[in-house]
Amino acid sequence: AAHSVIRIKSDEDKLVPVDGHKLLGISGEAGDRVNFSEFIIANVKLYALKNNTELTTKAVAHFTRGELA
Repeated sequence: AAHSVIRIKSDEDKLVPVDGHKLLGISGEAGDRVNFSEFIIANVKLYALKNNTELTTKAVAHFTRGELA
């Protein structure tokens, strides 16, 4: 059996689409994982609406790391 972060529980979705070109791979407790991924997705969409442009992959990663810190 594979013991990677993605394969331990295969019945839960750990890859979440952020927008049309980006996926967020996330692990952890189910409630924390869902809340944090929804928070990141909502803020990325809010930025796109306010500034009429999408964030780059690097910018989304930087924002996510900043929120984790």
